[in-house]
Amino acid sequence: MQPPSSSSAATLAGRPPWPVEVTGAAPFGRRFALVDAAGRLVREPDLTAVGAFAGDGPHGPIAPAADTGGRWGYVDRAGRWVAPPIWRYAHPLDGHGFGRFQHGEGDEDGRWGYVDGSGTPVVAPRFTAAAEFRHGLAVVRTEDGPGWIDPTGALVLSGPYEAVGPFSACGLAGARLAEGGRCGYVDRSGELVIPDRFDGARPFGPDGLAGVRVGEKWGLIDRTGKWAVEPRYQRLESYNTYGLAYFIAFDEERRYREGYLDGRGRPVLEAERRDVGEVTAQGLVRMRNDLLYGFADTTGAMVIAPQYTYADHFDPCGAAVVRREWQGQWGVLRPDGAFLAMPYREPVTDDDGWPVGFDHGLGTAPFLDHDGSVVRVDPDGREVCRLEAAAPDGGSVLRIRAASGAVVWEGTAAPGTFAAPMPFLAPGREELIDHPEAFDGEVGEVAARLLTQEPRLFLARSLVFDSEDDPCELSEDDDYDLREHGWYGGMLTLAGWYVSEEHWGAYDFLSEVVSDGIHELADELRERLTARFGTPEEDRRYLRYGDGSRSWEWRVDGRILLLQCHWQCGDGDFEYRIWLAVLDLPEDV
Repeated sequence: MQPPSSSSAATLAGRPPWPVEVTGAAPFGRRFALVDAAGRLVREPDLTAVGAFAGDGPHGPIAPAADTGGRWGYVDRAGRWVAPPIWRYAHPLDGHGFGRFQHGEGDEDGRWGYVDGSGTPVVAPRFTAAAEFRHGLAVVRTEDGPGWIDPTGALVLSGPYEAVGPFSACGLAGARLAEGGRCGYVDRSGELVIPDRFDGARPFGPDGLAGVRVGEKWGLIDRTGKWAVEPRYQRLESYNTYGLAYFIAFDEERRYREGYLDGRGRPVLEAERRDVGEVTAQGLVRMRNDLLYGFADTTGAMVIAPQYTYADHFDPCGAAVVRREWQGQWGVLRPDGAFLAMPYREPVTDDDGWPVGFDHGLGTAPFLDHDGSVVRVDPDGREVCRLEAAAPDGGSVLRIRAASGAVVWEGTAAPGTFAAPMPFLAPGREELIDHPEAFDGEVGEVAARLLTQEPRLFLARSLVFDSEDDPCELSEDDDYDLREHGWYGGMLTLAGWYVSEEHWGAYDFLSEVVSDGIHELADELRERLTARFGTPEEDRRYLRYGDGSRSWEWRVDGRILLLQCHWQCGDGDFEYRIWLAVLDLPEDV
């Protein structure tokens, strides 16, 4: 691998570098490089994790990062270690300029401490749990129980508590008492100013209300402990910095409702479906209306009209990945409503099929280009860098190109290490095809070979209702009646696609994308087989019935050659299949 190039002066003097994910098969795994705003290399991909840059200490913003051994430390904006990677884990700096780290060796194994803005440990790792500082104090736990420390690490308050929460601006913190196990609120002197009469307690919000639970229901109290809203919610989260608390409720008819309560306990941003998103750093909330996404402000007013078939939450960096309904175009959305169209195929998705997006403030979003390269764009839609995978003879190569096109890093590894991501949100011809020879070669030859195979009993199986293993395999052992369950002959699955309930619910456009692609492939096969075997009979029989099917059959040497395009919906999921089969039928069928 090439050594890193020198860091640009602009990066060192300006904003922190962008982390860029570089992924390969084991043993390379998942790593991160650091690049500047123009894609020039700051640090080669030898980090296995990178957190957000924060703080204004002597090194400028610093970020927690892990080396190839999985040990954590802190790096500065030049990519240099300012705290060596020796810890089990480390968090980004909080609003008070302190970062939590977990020790991993010796007597301090698993204990938590704090670093300051320079990455220097200032509170020794002696806590079994530790939270970020809020309003000058941090919640910690030792073998003696929970309490609060000040920035020097001194334990300033503890007591007979089972658990405690952070202090709010009003000077109160929730506490669950060890005796009785119920919750109340203490002030900074440790006095229990709101008695322990609740089963759960949230921190007080900026307007002076706190969520509390009695039995299975949540309500709101004021700073005197009086009810502002009596318990009626199945779920009530803590107030955020915008003075809103997320709730879930069921009305008298058991209909689902969700939304937010404002600082006076009034519902805002309310919906009857699970379509209300989180409040982002820009004070915007993603909302879904008739399958289209838009964004509302904290009063509930729509400020970006519903017009997107997919929309991510706005990231702290100030952008969101969206798919515009018009022309199904992917792009970057700004908080002012400006849509920046991206000329790429689709966003890169994670292992669970969700767009990576701008990844919680790390600053760039990856898109899969039409040539298989991965392009990282910044919140203004500008290309920062590009990752290109190649497979020369006897190896595997990955290159990082800056926005200028210059190669700033190149890695070589064993064959198969680096590869372009598979499209997921815009499957095309290559992804839909299961039997390339039928399309790249001649489907008539594939059919001719199928006609010469020894007939066997087989089933046209469905992924939705039967099995994800060998959905259309030839079966020698199943004893089914041929007329009702199985067929005698042979078959191949030429193309297909499956979408789960979870993904179809988020990407309703996928059914149209897949349907158009599959039907186009089926028509292509029909035309080729017609040219080889003559005009077919249409929709006379199906290998399997579903929610819809098209079929064509040809009589060839006393046997039936059948092409079927099959689609099936399950409990919210769907699949498409194109099957080619040869059937041996009795004379009267």
